[in-house]
Amino acid sequence: FKWFGAELSSENNLSMIVPEGFGHAFITLKPNSTAVYVISEVYSPNNETGIRFDDPALGIKWPIEPSVVSDKDLAWEPLEVRMEEINNGFASFGSPKTSSHGSTFE
Repeated sequence: FKWFGAELSSENNLSMIVPEGFGHAFITLKPNSTAVYVISEVYSPNNETGIRFDDPALGIKWPIEPSVVSDKDLAWEPLEVRMEEINNGFASFGSPKTSSHGSTFE
């Protein structure tokens, strides 16, 4: 697994396009920040999946310690125990730990 991070701000006017099938996460560095993103399909909660922000398989080096993380995002199992699910393209549906995306991770 690999991760990439960049600081996006009103000062540097950068934006980021994340290809379909890639994970994404964000953390705000200033109070009262707004993060906006668009998706390629209509949101379907029954078909979503996720990765914990602190999953050791990713080793993400956050610029600050995340202080607000949703219960849903904290509930994702570690990637280590989900490799079959991931490599099968998230074939199962109906739980917060599965998706219809056809992505394969190596």
